[in-house]
This record gives sequence, C-alpha cells and structure tokens, in this order.
Amino acid sequence: MHDTRPNQDSNPSRGPGTPGPGTPGPGTPGSGANGSGANGPDGVGSIEELVAAPARPGPAEILLVYPGRQWPDDLLALLRDRGERCVVVGSRSQAEAAMVEQRFDLVIADLELSDGTAIDLASFVDRQRISTRVIIVSERLEPADVMAAMRSGVIDCLQFPVRRRDFFVRIDAALARTRE
Repeated sequence: MHDTRPNQDSNPSRGPGTPGPGTPGPGTPGSGANGSGANGPDGVGSIEELVAAPARPGPAEILLVYPGRQWPDDLLALLRDRGERCVVVGSRSQAEAAMVEQRFDLVIADLELSDGTAIDLASFVDRQRISTRVIIVSERLEPADVMAAMRSGVIDCLQFPVRRRDFFVRIDAALARTRE
C-alpha cells in the first residue's frame, strides 16, 4: 500500500506534511491561509483522497473530546470512513477516565472543556506517562493558548473551521509521531 497523502507543508525545513511543535502550520494562528494546492473551494481534492488511510499498522484509536455540542459530523464520518476507531466524550474527566481504561493513539480535544481545558488534559497525559499525542482544536486560539499548549506537551493546535485536507494532514503527522 502506498501513501496517498498530499504534501501540504510549505516549510522546507521540516519533512513533508510534518508540522513541528510550536511551528504554525496550515490552520494555526499566524499561518495565513489554511494550506495551499487547493483543488476545490474548501481545499479538498477527491473524497477518495481524503478518506484513503495512510500506510500504517491497523486503524488508529482516536479519542475526541468535544463539550456541549456535537463533534463536526463530517470530520467524524471521514475519520470513520478511513477505518479509524473513534470514541467521543464531552469533558476532561470523561477523557481522563477513558484513557485509563483504553489506549488511544491520538486525542483531539476542544480547548475549552466543561471541567477544565485541553491543556489540563495534555498535562494529565504527561503526568500519567500515557503514550498518546494530543491535538487541540478551537474556534478561537490565541497565541498565549498555543504557547501554553505546546509547553504542556500538545503536539499541534488547529483553529476551526479547518480545511479537511489540512485536518487530515495534521492527524496523519500526529499518528506517525505516536507510532514512531
């Protein structure tokens, strides 16, 4: 099986499609436009390209932490179409309990949770020495939030709305780093 992910990384100092921690990439504050090479109005190529699972061992176990409102259905459906196994919870405490019970390859959490923040969740992952990566998503990301997140061990921050292609490039990069 070959890797069909597009290279959306415009920074030649990093590997293809691998945004580094603390370095703004597509969809993060200070990065300007959400990527390049857009094929459509949302920067989306074919649906087959989006849902094609990258070459890696088995499906990823992904914990989605999104409070009070539903996780964006289209992104959840596309993750599941790629074969990823997703668990959705609504609070930091539910996420912590889930991580004690099950191993996740990746945690994607909204910055603002009903009982804390995704930064608190990343600190829990670090303190408990849980082998997973955390990505923060938010409709509003301030530079101070991004800096605090990176100091707490967050691997990436994405500001919604995010182009689907950028979302999947960042997810794949995080999963690759988790499974190194």
